Amino acid sequence: MPVMACQRILAGCPASQSQKPETSMPAVIAAACRRARVPAGIRGARLAAGEPVTIRVLVADDQALVRAGIRMLIETQPDLEVVGEAADGMAAVSEVTRSRPDVVLMDVRMPRLDGIEAARQIMALGPDPAKVVMLTTFDVDEYVFDALSAGATGFLLKQARPEELLFGIRATP
Repeated sequence: MPVMACQRILAGCPASQSQKPETSMPAVIAAACRRARVPAGIRGARLAAGEPVTIRVLVADDQALVRAGIRMLIETQPDLEVVGEAADGMAAVSEVTRSRPDVVLMDVRMPRLDGIEAARQIMALGPDPAKVVMLTTFDVDEYVFDALSAGATGFLLKQARPEELLFGIRATP
């Protein structure tokens, strides 16, 4: 399963390291999964100074129960904060401009504007856009490729363990 390999390459989470990544994933996807960005702006300056940093997270999913569950998980972590929620891609783009999150957890399939196009629009917002981690139930190579091409920095399946999701959020900024 190439998506699972991408998930393990991206996260590097100790919980995932017991599984061997597959080697059949196209090189372009593997390279995009390993891509890292240096934090900029206030967050980057605080990190460079060794100050504690709270990672601000926006949760975008069309299912209220999924949003609530992710929020509950994130709120158990002292270094993570949910700054907003969105039920569709258009609301996610709008909420990013309002709440200025560090990371957006974005469902791939949502009404009005899908998560991939919303990620593309978020990347176009400015020089230091929020990092986007795509979430999906669907193990489809095309979603991985399209999301990473749109500028997403990560891709996780919704069946990921909670510690993998948290590690993915922390590894992104």
